[in-house]
Amino acid sequence: MTDKSVVIVIPIYKDKLSPTEVIALKQLNKILGKYPRVFVAPQSLVFDFGSLGEGIGVERFEDHWFQSVTSYSCLMMQKDFYARFSAYEYMLLYQLDVFVFSDRLKEFCDMRFDYIGAPIGRFAPFWHAIGARVGNGGFSLRRIPSVIRVLDDIDRIIADTPFVHTFILAEDIFFAYCGVRDDIEFKVADIDTAFGFSVQENTRHIFKKIQRGWRPFGCHGWSRIEQDFWWPVIEEHGYTMPGKTGGLPVYTHALCHNYLSGRRVIDLQPVWGWLQRGESLRLTEFWNEVLSKFPESHDVWDGRLEELTLLWCAALEGVLRGRFPKDTDREPILEAVRRAMLKGEAKKYLWEMWDTMLPILGREPYPVKDAIIKLVLEKKLEKFVMLEQEKIDKLLREKGQMPERQYNIERQVRMQAGQKLFEKAIEWNISTENELWKKYGSEVINL
Repeated sequence: MTDKSVVIVIPIYKDKLSPTEVIALKQLNKILGKYPRVFVAPQSLVFDFGSLGEGIGVERFEDHWFQSVTSYSCLMMQKDFYARFSAYEYMLLYQLDVFVFSDRLKEFCDMRFDYIGAPIGRFAPFWHAIGARVGNGGFSLRRIPSVIRVLDDIDRIIADTPFVHTFILAEDIFFAYCGVRDDIEFKVADIDTAFGFSVQENTRHIFKKIQRGWRPFGCHGWSRIEQDFWWPVIEEHGYTMPGKTGGLPVYTHALCHNYLSGRRVIDLQPVWGWLQRGESLRLTEFWNEVLSKFPESHDVWDGRLEELTLLWCAALEGVLRGRFPKDTDREPILEAVRRAMLKGEAKKYLWEMWDTMLPILGREPYPVKDAIIKLVLEKKLEKFVMLEQEKIDKLLREKGQMPERQYNIERQVRMQAGQKLFEKAIEWNISTENELWKKYGSEVINL
């Protein structure tokens, strides 16, 4: 492998670097400065990093790709993005919360994997659902022709999969998913190799090795995750660290605590194994006991929507891909999902995820699907009415300063948006006599 076989891509979106980003870029130039390096930046961004930017090229993309984590994730799933770097075989994606300890880039390129990233902790539900642990995309090695090949086939890959919304939120999950699909030729590194490549949040597994002097190729998230662990290690390389912000150990501890506390009441961990092995009798006995023991009003359903949603996704995905028996009973899981929806206020992204999955849910043969569809649409309509009413109120306030014709045009646009939403409700056979319509229909239609 020649040095021109790999390019290092550094995403940026602002004109000034933080103290930890300066350290990350200095270390990159020091350790991997002999390789081609390229900033990926918004079209309109004006920046000058002085000597830190010397010898680093710039590739620009439209500004909208850098507006949020989701838009950036979508950029990382664009074939045109990788086509810009098609002169190279490999791309090392180096976000500015990465620190490299030594030049092992050639070593990992020579392994001929299509994708390598830091292993993900076992409490990450989306990764657990797709059956993958490798790996985080913030510091990752990608084989460009292989990535372009799977993106060429993306319509087939995501067809019918309930995980499609997850891919939009986190592009690295998409590439990990490609690695576990038997019908996709995409080789993702094993977890041991991935640990040698990068470490993110699994520091407890390498504590003793680090104390003995072992280092991975690099680490990701060191400036915000496990600061007490990484900062002394990085200071050994001659850097003076800025003041600590606390990092995320408290958050990850709370995540683990909540997960394990929930398992003490309803332990879903063995369900994953029974599902994958097609042990229908055990699944039936488990769900019969749980659903009879805990009515929909019980607090046990509060905060369980994410794992139950992903359990249903995994069950459906397994059937679609031929890994689970076709008669795998998903109705009890959906009933548990319904109870979790009724019980607590779920995170915003979960409602958005269910909204994108309604067509898939609509093909399920179980009556409980209708109740879930109505709950999702009710949430969507509730949000719509609230936001649209705020817009109408604003228009009314501004009417004195707004020409009558313009006001009528704006009002008509709102009405059309409301009508389209209710057409979607009709598509899913929600009767105009339904309480959903009685609650929101007149408000929207009469806007």
